Amino acid sequence: MKKRAALTQHEKYVSFKTAFDNVKSQRETGNYLAAFIVAFSIFEDRLAAAVMLAADLNNEPRPTGHLRLYGRVAFLRDRGHLDDATSKDWRSAGDERNDLIHSAMWQVDAVEDGHVVAAIRRARSADNLAARLRRKVAALDAGKA
Repeated sequence: MKKRAALTQHEKYVSFKTAFDNVKSQRETGNYLAAFIVAFSIFEDRLAAAVMLAADLNNEPRPTGHLRLYGRVAFLRDRGHLDDATSKDWRSAGDERNDLIHSAMWQVDAVEDGHVVAAIRRARSADNLAARLRRKVAALDAGKA
């Protein structure tokens, strides 16, 4: 897969909004499996962004390779950016996703709207964390100028 060029903040916003619009559209049609997959993908994307920003904030090298969900959660928790309850919830989300996707192979309606709502909540929470970290990094950068 070819690596894409970095997106501007506006392009990221448009992409994020489009993804959430897709989740909304899929929920409205009752396609909870598709809505869940997109919402969970948004959650993982925002979690990955938070990890990169946490590394920048802590003046650490950004993790190389591909951290999985548990590794990302541990990275943020170990640096004091996640409380224990959120850390536990986000780790359990990975197990829940795996179980749901496996179940959906045999029973498409295994994924319900409540699962989508939980994935959306986690995506918004991870996005809020990334935004807080982004502001802290920007404040540090402004102090260096």
